[in-house]
Amino acid sequence: MDKITSANYNQSVHTYYFMGILIFDVIVKILISDGFKATMSFVAVFFYLRFMIGSWFLATVGMLEMFLSLPLAWFTFSYVFSIKYFSTLNVLCVFIVAAIGADDIFVFMDAYRQSARKGADVLESLETRMSWVYRRSGKAMLVTSATTCSAFLCTIISPIAGTRSFGCCTCNSIEDNPDPTKRALDMAKNGQVLPSDRITQFYQNTFAPFILHQRSRMYIAIPVIAWIILSVFFTTKLQPTQSTEQNLDPDHPLQKGATILSEKFPTVQRDPSTEIHFIWGLEDVDRDGVRQLFDPEFVGKPSFVEGFEFNEQCQEGMLEVCDTLRTNRGLESLIKRKDGLRSVSCFVEELGAYNVLGTSGTCEGTKSGTWRSGDWQMASSDLRSTMPSFVKHSTCYAETSMHAHYKYTMGWDGAKVRYAGISFESNLLDPWNTLPEESVREQYDELLMYKKIFDKKLQEACQGESIMTDLDQKFIFMNNQKIYRTSAVSGSLLGVFLAFIVLLVSTRRFHIAFFATLSIASVLFSVLGSVTMTGWTLGTNEAILVSILAGFSVDYVVHLAHAYVEAEGSAAERTTEAFGDMGISVFSGMLTSVVASIPLFTCTLTFFAKFGTFLCLTIVFSWFFANFGFMSLLSQFQIPMEKTKGKVQRNSSEMKSSLRV
Repeated sequence: MDKITSANYNQSVHTYYFMGILIFDVIVKILISDGFKATMSFVAVFFYLRFMIGSWFLATVGMLEMFLSLPLAWFTFSYVFSIKYFSTLNVLCVFIVAAIGADDIFVFMDAYRQSARKGADVLESLETRMSWVYRRSGKAMLVTSATTCSAFLCTIISPIAGTRSFGCCTCNSIEDNPDPTKRALDMAKNGQVLPSDRITQFYQNTFAPFILHQRSRMYIAIPVIAWIILSVFFTTKLQPTQSTEQNLDPDHPLQKGATILSEKFPTVQRDPSTEIHFIWGLEDVDRDGVRQLFDPEFVGKPSFVEGFEFNEQCQEGMLEVCDTLRTNRGLESLIKRKDGLRSVSCFVEELGAYNVLGTSGTCEGTKSGTWRSGDWQMASSDLRSTMPSFVKHSTCYAETSMHAHYKYTMGWDGAKVRYAGISFESNLLDPWNTLPEESVREQYDELLMYKKIFDKKLQEACQGESIMTDLDQKFIFMNNQKIYRTSAVSGSLLGVFLAFIVLLVSTRRFHIAFFATLSIASVLFSVLGSVTMTGWTLGTNEAILVSILAGFSVDYVVHLAHAYVEAEGSAAERTTEAFGDMGISVFSGMLTSVVASIPLFTCTLTFFAKFGTFLCLTIVFSWFFANFGFMSLLSQFQIPMEKTKGKVQRNSSEMKSSLRV
């Protein structure tokens, strides 16, 4: 099958397939292939770790500790916080832990390198040296983890349980990621020497002077400002998706087959369609006590309209609604036709015929409507005696019983009719395809208009309004698409705000927190503008990725901000020291994440392919704006920062005192 569907097999005929017997095998093959590509991401991280820290043992232990954080996070997630809802998005935690875990390793190892140049007090013994390393890197990792966790926790404002579950799981994974102190101690005890790096020298001796030069900053500012304006412009042009969302690569034969079937061929009578229901006697689901994170099985309780009565007037009104659905010209585009007639399911019609014709009545007599001339309405008092035999009677529209055919619209509970309704097959929706929100909402709004017309006619007779819904959850998904879009924007903005608060608290410098927030906001606009330029629209996958964008954007600017605050001297001296201390860590973290994202580009599942593209863009822009934007702003404004006198001496004394204790 793969051979004949390849592009080069036949230049004249292109072969695609959509065979039910093959779909399961094809999906399994895709999952295995994409799983292998995802594994290659971790292999790439491992080899880069080995290259940077110069030890197979430390690289192996580092990767092991990253993955060991996942069971610990799962224990906290499932048993400490008792969260039972597991979202498929939680799988992405593995990639996030690998990226952040590698970043923490680089920060710690670079601090160990720097400790060799910190004087006799630090190098007095292994304990004093490691104490300095831990103090230096521990705070940087703590601030970064707190900022990143805050950004990911913004997903809890989403009403979508899967998004909230992902945010909580990711936050636990980040917080439970072990620190690399033991690895550094083992390295020192075993006498291993980390290789000297040229990247630190480049940042300190070449890159820092470039940023500090006034003309260089001007050359940076012009294209950066132009790019931000362009990105903001394209971000405003990001539109909801206008076509059916695809789960596979558009060039995959299975996806091409599905696309051709859904878009190139009109639906026929026998194709399955989504049924739209108008139900009287039911209210919206009672969601009191619903907590899907902790009890995903409980989604609410059904609510029945108090006082609903399936009396003669209600039956007559419902039959009139059935006639309207079958004959009203305004509904022509909404209702599917079968055998030349609109596909409307109305059990009141068969109930009326049964009441007049009895068990001896024929389907021809039922469909002819001759029984309507008599007293076909059934009194409420007669329902209890008639309904048990009626529900067992065969329907004229399928080879089954009334109860089986009208199970969703006939609410007979054995004692009374709790609800009653009408359904029809949609001309637009079907169980298999996911249409864009705009297309579904257009039909939804039109149906709501007819619902109001029907309620005006039946509200008094049936003692309540109807609910209009479908059981394939197309309208729910339509609403979720809107929620994804709005929560993506609100979540990103809240993530930026929380990052500002954490930075303000940790640095206690308003201008640093403000400049860092500008950097994070620039990343948001740059990523959104870039994907819009490449033709992305805002579908479900894209909205989910946007909602977690802030969490990916904060790391590098937070590292440089912390290093700048911890440094001493003038703005120029602080900039040089910050680049010297954190430049290589930020660069290594960026390169690791980019390398890890590249194998995902080729995944067949569109979610992983888009996640790889999204991760790569976010990481690259985060690194760029942290180095060229944030540090340039600090160098340009040169706002003075004075440290408390004698801080260094006190830190040294505190370090020795803590070691003696």
